[in-house]
Amino acid sequence: MSERAAELLRAHGLRVTAQRLEVLEALDGAAGDTSAQSLHERLRDAGSTIGVATVYRTLGSLAESDVIDAMQHGGHVHYRLCAPGHHHHLTCVECHAVLELRDCDIDDWVDRQAKRHGFTGVTHTMELSGTCSDCRVAS
Repeated sequence: MSERAAELLRAHGLRVTAQRLEVLEALDGAAGDTSAQSLHERLRDAGSTIGVATVYRTLGSLAESDVIDAMQHGGHVHYRLCAPGHHHHLTCVECHAVLELRDCDIDDWVDRQAKRHGFTGVTHTMELSGTCSDCRVAS
């Protein structure tokens, strides 16, 4: 992942630093999405000396540069290293499994609304949440 992570950073105009590589590699190993605190704990458990403030700053910088996705649910921000390209998220409220939804049927609607109200350069994100089939069966 290190070389792929380094290339990802360069492609987004970011300097390659040890902290960014460490955070990206930890996100790459996450099954679903993760909070900054959980990611920091996982890094520390693996022997990292990275500070919690550095994790928060690094995640914020990576999300702001569109290297990773930041999602709001459960009253907290969670982060995920996603495949490139436009997509939305369907997140399980129980286990935090995340599906990337590539089909976006609302582009035409967004374009119409933007034009109607005189907006340009409009982007959108959508987060859907519910209970996945595995968690529903377990209940």
